[in-house]
Amino acid sequence: MFFTCSWPDGELPSSASDRLLGLIAEEDGTMTQVTESLRRSVRDRIEQEILDPAPLEVWAGQGTGRTCIVCATVISPDQVESEIVIRTNGIAVTLWVHLPCLNIWRWESMTFATRHS
Repeated sequence: MFFTCSWPDGELPSSASDRLLGLIAEEDGTMTQVTESLRRSVRDRIEQEILDPAPLEVWAGQGTGRTCIVCATVISPDQVESEIVIRTNGIAVTLWVHLPCLNIWRWESMTFATRHS
């Protein structure tokens, strides 16, 4: 079962952002401190237009074994998988992401938007 979730006004609550951004899913389902290199990778991909800014609307549910667009590891059935549809030039592309990776992606997207507005 999937449900729609989005942040009001597109902003990640600052009190939650520090907790959520400090974690990333590992292949075995454990959580570890996120490395600066992953955050930098997301930031660089957004700036180089390889990765679109994270959309506000996602569908979340149980992992289905898809590969996370952010960290490139499998999203296992015991993890939350977020499904995202990006529409560019009339083409819809579906992407999947771990919940902690989505938070990193959203944070870096908002940081990018702030710097380039």
